Order: sequence, then structure tokens, then C-alpha cells
Amino acid sequence: METDFILTRCARPRTRWRFLCAILASSVCVMSSGCVLFGSHSHWYAPAPYETTVNFLAADGEGSADALAAAESQYAVAREADEAGNASCIDRYYAAAVQVWPAYVPVATTEERPAELYRAAVQGFIESANKYGRFNRAAGVLLVNGQIVPVAFRGFVWRPEDFATFMPVGAYESSRLQNRYASAGVGVPYVVLTTNPPRYPFVRSSQPFAATAVLGPTPAMGGRFTLQFYDPLRTTVSEGGAPIAKDLTAPLAYAASQENDDWVVNFLRPGHDDTLDGLHMHEPFQPQKIPVVLIHGLASDPLTWLQLENDLRAQPAIFERYQFWYFRYDTGGPFLGSAARLRRELATIHQVYDPARCNPNMSRIVLIGHSMGGLVGQLQVTYSGDTVWQAAATQPFNTILTDPATRAELAAAFFFQPSPDVTRVVYIATPHQGSSDATRFVGRLSSAMVEERPIAEARREQLVRDNPDAFREEVRRRIPTSVDLLEPDSLILQSTQRLPYRQGVALNTIIGDYRWANSWGPSDGVVSIESASLNGSQTEATVDARHTGVLRNPETSREVSAILMWHAVGN
Repeated sequence: METDFILTRCARPRTRWRFLCAILASSVCVMSSGCVLFGSHSHWYAPAPYETTVNFLAADGEGSADALAAAESQYAVAREADEAGNASCIDRYYAAAVQVWPAYVPVATTEERPAELYRAAVQGFIESANKYGRFNRAAGVLLVNGQIVPVAFRGFVWRPEDFATFMPVGAYESSRLQNRYASAGVGVPYVVLTTNPPRYPFVRSSQPFAATAVLGPTPAMGGRFTLQFYDPLRTTVSEGGAPIAKDLTAPLAYAASQENDDWVVNFLRPGHDDTLDGLHMHEPFQPQKIPVVLIHGLASDPLTWLQLENDLRAQPAIFERYQFWYFRYDTGGPFLGSAARLRRELATIHQVYDPARCNPNMSRIVLIGHSMGGLVGQLQVTYSGDTVWQAAATQPFNTILTDPATRAELAAAFFFQPSPDVTRVVYIATPHQGSSDATRFVGRLSSAMVEERPIAEARREQLVRDNPDAFREEVRRRIPTSVDLLEPDSLILQSTQRLPYRQGVALNTIIGDYRWANSWGPSDGVVSIESASLNGSQTEATVDARHTGVLRNPETSREVSAILMWHAVGN
């Protein structure tokens, strides 16, 4: 089921400095790689409260022959006890769910009253069990009367102890998501937040994921009511054989609703918070799947990939074959350094999860880069030789006078071998020959606004002072920003175009064709078709979209899906 979202905006307080930065950074919008300016356009709403028709003061349900009336009575008492801080509400919510179950199942996919009551009772049961400390993830829920309601987790790559916070899915809206992949069935869809203990390297803390809760009879336990959580990405039916309710988009919409303006700070102040950067997974590592690394572009962040991930995860043929990783980096600094970090982290993640190098999937990594992210991806599969160094300096590297730390950083950025584990790169709206917008006023202004890190500035000053005439003007005047490196006449950018690819790496290109510019012909409004084209691509697809909308175009999703299916079968 697909639903278009209403585009709304979420207001938030911000400092004056950050607000001014957001205003100034609007100049980047014409060359941005997918940023959403001026705050979030996403909302997350809790489910509407269920209103019982039973008089709270008289609600007991005794003597009532009607199952729905009895269940409503139990729910009314549960609400009253819950508001009074009485843990007995757990038992009452449980009783309400049990009593309404026979009336619920026939109408589970509807909005009829038994279905609404069941969902509200399950939500109340889980929330109160957590609130009163009676939800043991391993054993079950301890009722006040001493009974234990068993709990089970079906199909998850997460462990029971990872289920930290439960949020029932209500309504949500996001400008980053055009489709909603959800289906009706038994149970209550949840977004679960986990924490990240050390057992999951490269997984960020407070990670959202989807779950469906079913409080119902379990045939394997003689019809006893149990609380079952199902992974809707990996399971389709409950233990009783009924299709489960699903909302695959909800975790992504929740992530979008938590976004802020950090991309502004990351662009203008590279390196201000390196803890956010790096290679990350949205789920624990799965050795049976091929990794796909998504690399965002200029003035953007990993949330720019939500639409594409949403479309890809909803396809079982894709989801069962691929796991999706993200590379986040400060886009204001030179992308040579970001590419060096990605190379380092790709090697580290292989060492962590496949130290013996016996997993063939870890040597079939796919990189997908949008805009400048494609250039970061290109530097993972090419040989530098001394080509890039010669574009920045006029003297051999071994003659440069500097300290060991600076020398190591320069070596990592300018001298590299292709990763042996990346076998395909998909370029989306990538400016291989630069973007003319980088040379225009907004590009110059954006570049001038980027602050040099004090340590980077000090290193540049030392290099220029102790090595007179060793560096070309592009480097000598200041450390070039990524905007500088996107200028078509950048010697460093031109040098990357000449780098040879590792044999066996497949390339694919997706290009936006939105408008004609007198100075550079057809383009997506930021990158010309000529700049985005690449000799040697297996495929080249053109979509009718502007630069910031290419990733949200359905044709892009279809093209990436096709590419991944070809890759899966060895093409």
C-alpha cells in the first residue's frame, strides 16, 4: 500500500548562530546534494487514544454476556488504575485484550471498535509493563496476580535485550518519504529503539527498527496467550497462521522526524564533531548479505537516502540479498580526506566481521554515491599513483618537510590503492567534471563560509612556510573545500578523472535531466549531463529530475533495483 505524505514543517528552537548559518547556507541550495533546508519537514504522531463507552465508575464487566462490553469494562478500569499509578492496570489491559480477541480477529484489518480496542489494550499492556518494571525481555511480563505472560521474538536480527523503547505507530508525515509500505493484519505495528552495546560494532546507538506485537493464543503452547513480537521485514504470518500487520516505512519516518540542522554545522565547520561521522549500519551485520554502502553528497547527510532505502527494503528479492550501510562525513572539508576515511573504515569493518576473508559477500561490496558522494566512491576503486599529488604539489612527496602526523594524513589522502572488496560503484548525479555552480557567486560564497579546523589550518601554514613553492596555488591559498574541488578548473578534480580503475569493477550511472542551461547545456540544474556521464559505465539511465530530487524519483529506485539484481547474479 502506498500513501503520499503531506509536506509539513516541524518548528524547533535554535541558537542565533545556527539560524544565521542556515540562512547563509541557503546559498548552497542550487548545488546541494540533497539537503532539506531550514529544518525538518517531518512529523511523528502517537496513536489517537481509545475512548471507552463504559462508565469508569461502574466499569467492572461482571455479569455482562457481551465480550466486547466486558473487554471495554476491563480497559476502562485499566485506564483508571494506570492514571492512579496502580500496577494492577497491567492485568486489566491483558484481560481486555484476551476478552476482545474473539471479536477482534474477524475485523483485525478494519477500524471497527473491537480492532481499535484490541490495539489500545495491547499498547497499554506493553507500556504499563515497561513503566512498572514488569517486562522481562527473556522471561515475559509478570502480572500483579503472579501470572507470567510469556514473550517471544520472531525473525529479528536484534536480541531481546536490544528492545529498549517501544513506540506504537500512529500517523506520520515526511517530505523525505513519498511512499508508505504498510499492510493490515493482526497485531500492532511498533517502532522499537535499541541501544548499542559493544556487541554491534559500526551500529549507532538508539537505532529504530520495525516490530509487530501480537498478544494472542499460541497453538504451540496449547492456546495459551503469549506476547509475540514479529519482524515485519522477515515474517509475514503469526504463529497462529494469520497475516501480521506491517509498517516497514515507520522506522525511517521516525528517523526523519528526529532530524535537525546538523548538516549546516557539518558543512560550515568540518570536523566539529567527528563522533557522528564514519561507516554505520542500521542493523547488526548479516554475513549472508552483500553490503551496499550509501554515500551522501554536499551539504547533506545519510537521511537523504531514506526514500531509496524505503523502496529497496520493501522488495523481498532485494532485502534478502543486501544489507544497507551508510557513510557519513563532513562535506565542507576536502573530499580527499573523506575518501581516505572511508577506505580505512572499509578495511576495518572487513577485519572485524571477516578477518579470515572467507565470506565472499564481503568482497562484493556495492557503493552508491550521490553527487559528491560519487567522487568519494570513485576514490575507493581507483589507483592514485602520484597523479593526485602532482596536481597539488610541484615537488616529490618524500622531500616535503613536515611532522609524522601530517605526513601520514597527506599520504592517506593523496596516495591510495583500490579496495579489493568493492566490485561495483553506482554514480547518481555525480559531477565527474565538476559543476559550474562552484565557480559562481553562490559557490564562492559557500566556500568562503567554510571554517578551517584550527589543526588543519596550522598544518597548512607549516607546510607552506617550510616548503616554499612546493604547493600549487589551489592548496597554498587555503585548504580547498569540497566546493573548491568541484570547480571544473580544479587541478585536483581533473587529476581524479584520469585515475585508472581496478580491473573487474563495474560502473553504473544515473543522471538527472531537468533543464537546459545556455552555458553548459542539459543538466539537472546543478550538474550537466556531460559532467555526470562516464565512459565505461555498463548502464547509463537518465531521469527527469532536478539534482536534489534525483534520489526521490521512482525511476531512480527502479534503476537501482535492477542494478542490484544484476549484481546479485554476478553480472
